Amino acid sequence: MQRLKHVAAVLGLIALAGALWSFSVVTPASSAPEAADAAYNTVNITKLVNGVTPAGPFQVTITCGGVGNAYVVPVTIDGTTGRGEASVDIPVGVTNLGACSVVETNRQGAPSTALVFASPSGTATSVAGTPTTVPSGQTGTITFAQGGNQTVNAIFSNTFAPAATLNTVAVTKAVTGVPRPGSYWIVQVVCDVGPSSVIAEEVVDLVFTGAGTQNAQVPAGVCTPVVSETFFSPNSPAPSSSVGALAGPAFTATGGATQTVTVTNTYPGVSNTIVVNKVLRGVVPPASQWTVSVSCTGADTTFNDAFTFPAGVAGSHTFQTPSEQPQCVVTESDTGGSTSQVTQATSGSGYTVSAVTATSATIGFTTPGSTATVNITNRYPDPNPANVLRVTKATTGTVPAGATYTVRVACGSTDDVSPAAGQQTSIDLTFGAAGGTQEVFVRSAGTPAATIGDCTVTETANGGSTSRTFAGSALTLPASVVTVTQDAAGPPAVSGSVVVNWPTVQTVGGDEAQATITNVFADNVLRIKKQLRGHIAPGASFQIRVRCTGGGVTDEQILTFTTNSFQEISVPANRPDCKVTEIEDGGAASVWYAASSDTAEATHGARLARVDFGGTAGQRAKVIVRNQFPGSCPRPGPKYC
Repeated sequence: MQRLKHVAAVLGLIALAGALWSFSVVTPASSAPEAADAAYNTVNITKLVNGVTPAGPFQVTITCGGVGNAYVVPVTIDGTTGRGEASVDIPVGVTNLGACSVVETNRQGAPSTALVFASPSGTATSVAGTPTTVPSGQTGTITFAQGGNQTVNAIFSNTFAPAATLNTVAVTKAVTGVPRPGSYWIVQVVCDVGPSSVIAEEVVDLVFTGAGTQNAQVPAGVCTPVVSETFFSPNSPAPSSSVGALAGPAFTATGGATQTVTVTNTYPGVSNTIVVNKVLRGVVPPASQWTVSVSCTGADTTFNDAFTFPAGVAGSHTFQTPSEQPQCVVTESDTGGSTSQVTQATSGSGYTVSAVTATSATIGFTTPGSTATVNITNRYPDPNPANVLRVTKATTGTVPAGATYTVRVACGSTDDVSPAAGQQTSIDLTFGAAGGTQEVFVRSAGTPAATIGDCTVTETANGGSTSRTFAGSALTLPASVVTVTQDAAGPPAVSGSVVVNWPTVQTVGGDEAQATITNVFADNVLRIKKQLRGHIAPGASFQIRVRCTGGGVTDEQILTFTTNSFQEISVPANRPDCKVTEIEDGGAASVWYAASSDTAEATHGARLARVDFGGTAGQRAKVIVRNQFPGSCPRPGPKYC
């Protein structure tokens, strides 16, 4: 299945500064609503032509996993701006077959083609590199990760024979701060030497994937070059853009002159975060202190920091580390005279943990701005030590607002798990929608103290989740025996649990184990696609409200669009009835809705679209909201027209 679409902001959510653009549009044979999407990966194609613009269309061919899966994409160039765009959505089942080759199969005789790949999703890679000059007949290669919903931007720049006599604008791109992976920028130079209308030969587009200098060669003549940054992607975090003053001799018809200019993008500072939690067990000497140090390395520099926790006080400390030094080691250099230490850290979003010892953890940040957590426990002797069971509630999927969970910890008949006076052999822990971790302290209530009995962790209220998994492990040596049982439908039916059998000989300061219950909320996916047609006013904005209802509760999201694009939202299975309404139409003459799905009930009318998933998870649906504006595109005109 090939789907070529009229692209608006195909290269991220785009900031435009008067960019002039032309599109390649493939119109389906039928005007019926598009079928609901399966999982797709997307290749967005931008064509930039410098020099004399040919009349015919260009052509790009994308082949994934063999010759039988070729997508031929025509790209039409606007004769005034020298630009064009197209896009192809490729089913994930095709991209999973192997790498995708990208080649310009018709470049209208251009002597050279420069191909730049960029991936704002950060999950697709270009084997060919960035940037890569691709001679005639050679290809660039894209490898998509499994799963779909990834985007790669392929920017082709064709250079035709320039005028015989030229002037040059040397453009330097400067970047400060930390842009997102896959960022690139387009700088446009316009030199109108006459007649009064600008023609394509007087417009030069330069593609930058980082700091550097490129030359824009323009026809000789009397002009003051106009330099602007017409595009940057992705735009989160949004950079500021500044164009410096031109320097150099005035341009004349004689040619041979060079002017210089610097275009600077400044991104907000990005740092990584390491949260160190200090946990104390047993009877802690009043004067005890603990020092934790962080050392992070990068290409050629090292960042060091340290913090000493106050005497006898547990708590947390947050380290901010530069993203330029992503490899970090967290070490407790002063253990405060504790008998033993336990360090806990696991890989998470944007970072990996490669090594953990009793007093250290090694962390590698893969995404700037990520947060890692390290727990360091110091244990001291205790005349009646408690064993500690750390119970963690985790979730996956979209958790309904107000969801709660109840976890029961039940221990031996001579044990005490009560935080209050009086013996209590079991306790119920309540968690909110966000989950979290709670600790249960288990002591012997026997006289004299007896061995602490087994503790069983079960869940008595699952928050409406569709499934759950149980996990557990010992945290001290000698290790407790931890037995994990998962839910089973049977027969016979089995309810999941984590059972901790503590060591017979207790560790100094008590033993420790952990149990994690992860509740899974299977979602449905609703894609909202914005289509804009006609002459759109500059700066027009559109808002679409999505309300999904179930069980007497309504979840609402407001989606903002400024271009032809789409957004996908996750819809919990227990909020199956969704209504889509545009509440800000940007002054459109009319608004048209179309809803479709292979499995869900999808209907649409003049004022809204509705999708009812029926309470079954794992479905997909699409709603198209098209705004029609009067008039036709002026020349030159706004990009999305």
